[in-house]
Amino acid sequence: MMFTNSNSNGVHKVKQDDHHLDRLGARPVGRQSSSQGVEAFSVVPSQVTGLDFLRDPKLYKGMAFSLEERQTLGIHGLLPPRIKTQEEMAEHSMRNLRRFDDPLNKYMFMADLMERNEKLFYKVLSENTEELMPIVYTPTVGLACQKFGLAFKRPKGLFITIHDKGHVYEVLKNWPEQDVRC
Repeated sequence: MMFTNSNSNGVHKVKQDDHHLDRLGARPVGRQSSSQGVEAFSVVPSQVTGLDFLRDPKLYKGMAFSLEERQTLGIHGLLPPRIKTQEEMAEHSMRNLRRFDDPLNKYMFMADLMERNEKLFYKVLSENTEELMPIVYTPTVGLACQKFGLAFKRPKGLFITIHDKGHVYEVLKNWPEQDVRC
């Protein structure tokens, strides 16, 4: 039987009973015996894999994954070997951000950070609110909207135009999240 628990850092701990993990980590592989008595393995679908922790900005922690987390998730060797704290990464992010003079470049840096590592984005923003609010909010976000073609990298949000009149509900149904709250 397989159980996953999330701790306060959002890391899923995997407990296993008669299961193995596939070579990419955290995807349970169950043992099954065939009618001929041959032992076979099958992958249990719809489980979060170690690679999901590298691809999903909500799960990704950058270099803050501990050695134990990297080994458990099967991502050891897929990140640089140096382990950093969230504090070190936040300081590094602010040093990089402050190298930019143009507010639009700072906005794009913060947007990229959010797309890579949401936990780090919110840590940097909450610890530097006074400095960053003019970058992620008025007036810079207005400039970013005016120059959207320059700042656009990938879709984030839902786009409804005047041309969608009459089928807005169908557009809304395309949103990938089921539980949407303010």
